[in-house]
Amino acid sequence: MSKKKIFLIVSILFIIFFSLFIINAVNDAEKDNIPDSVEKYIPKSLKKFLLENIFYKKRLETSIVSLDNRLVIKRNELKSSKELITHLLHEMYELGLDNLEFNKDRDKENITSRNGVTYEITTFKTDYLSGHNWNLGKATAYLDEYDGKLLLVSKDGVFSHVELSEFNKDNVKIKIIKTNIKEIIDYNEWWSERGGRGIKDTLIDGDNLYVSYSNQASENCWNTAILIAKFDFNQLNFKKFFTPPTCLKYQKGYNRWSHNLGGGKIVKYDNENLLLSTGAYKTRLPAQDNETVFGKIILINKFTKDWSIVSKGHRNVQGLLYDNDNKLIISTEHGPKGGDEININLLNEEIPKNFGWPISSYGEHYGNKEKNFAETYEEAPLYKSHKDHGFIEPIKYFVPSIGITDVKKATSKFSKEFQNDYFIGAMGSELEEGDLSLHHIRLNDTNNQIIYQDIIPIKERIRDIHYFEEINKFFLFIENSAAIAILEKKDL
Repeated sequence: MSKKKIFLIVSILFIIFFSLFIINAVNDAEKDNIPDSVEKYIPKSLKKFLLENIFYKKRLETSIVSLDNRLVIKRNELKSSKELITHLLHEMYELGLDNLEFNKDRDKENITSRNGVTYEITTFKTDYLSGHNWNLGKATAYLDEYDGKLLLVSKDGVFSHVELSEFNKDNVKIKIIKTNIKEIIDYNEWWSERGGRGIKDTLIDGDNLYVSYSNQASENCWNTAILIAKFDFNQLNFKKFFTPPTCLKYQKGYNRWSHNLGGGKIVKYDNENLLLSTGAYKTRLPAQDNETVFGKIILINKFTKDWSIVSKGHRNVQGLLYDNDNKLIISTEHGPKGGDEININLLNEEIPKNFGWPISSYGEHYGNKEKNFAETYEEAPLYKSHKDHGFIEPIKYFVPSIGITDVKKATSKFSKEFQNDYFIGAMGSELEEGDLSLHHIRLNDTNNQIIYQDIIPIKERIRDIHYFEEINKFFLFIENSAAIAILEKKDL
């Protein structure tokens, strides 16, 4: 072997050996692995530079693991605290708590939409509600009205009411209504576990209060049912109104079951019928099965309790509105990972409409499409086109999802510029993506195209929306702070 080759090999070995010393010295925070005689020849400025710009990966990974562990601990602490608060609040209700206190938090604060439209928002927060599924929220509740009063119903079964004039004050006391609901929903899981069980929506129709809820039909078998009570501000005595003839068995496994995906939106259709949205609890095939109620919007006769399918192929309809003026149903639907939808049913045919789930969706299943969940895509391929597979295309879809929720019509009384306009709520957590906002859309004269869009940043998860025509204001229930928000617009 030539001297040049020997010199080259020795040089390479020396460089490797010296580099290892450098790396160890840089990563040796306590200087106990190598001699100080080596350590002292590495200037502190060089060591700092190398550590921050070249040899940072190991420490960064260690830091990430440490932060992840701390996050898990904090989440568990938060969950335990929320469960304790929920328990204490329910004890207070049972001991005769009369009112839920709401305190003004924002007072006619200006908010500007993405299109530069200015609204005013006033919010009232409370610490007297619980019953939320997500770490980012404090409580879930639904809004309605009876005899000019606001009705507030929490996810975990607290019913209350208040005069609208009370919202002119800084402190609002909403009176709790006694009910017999615990005598009807008597399985412990509904009350003791957070999850997605609970009340899904309310409807006032005449003197009747309808309440949709997660119903355990038999052991580990669930559907979405409806209770009814004659409205009484002193006592609500519920009885069962509609229970689907079948239920879905709880399915184990990742991405196979969720109580949150039970639908439950309930609205008036006409004097004889109601509309109810029914999810399939994250199971997929029932949404295309005409023999079941799951994954559908169904029509229920108030007198006979007979039901029929209005539309199918739905994943989880969270917003539902029958627009009698336009003779259409507008629904908002949670997609999987992406693919939230706004759907229009023009009711121009008698046959049930099919909106495609789980065959078509602009979202994807959670998990890895190629590796972990190939069998899921065999069962539910999620083709991007709906029309190519014989389904109705959404009038709008959102990728990424916005956590779409309720939908209400916004008339020209609310704003003189509004003609065929709707407000749609969004939950989620990313404001830049359109989450935590109120989405404003306008349809064309034939109701088959959106001709105007705007986004109003509320900066909280919007669960429910109600329009009080009497005072020309929209009321929102927002979850992050457990608050009632009042939105108004002043035309110039």
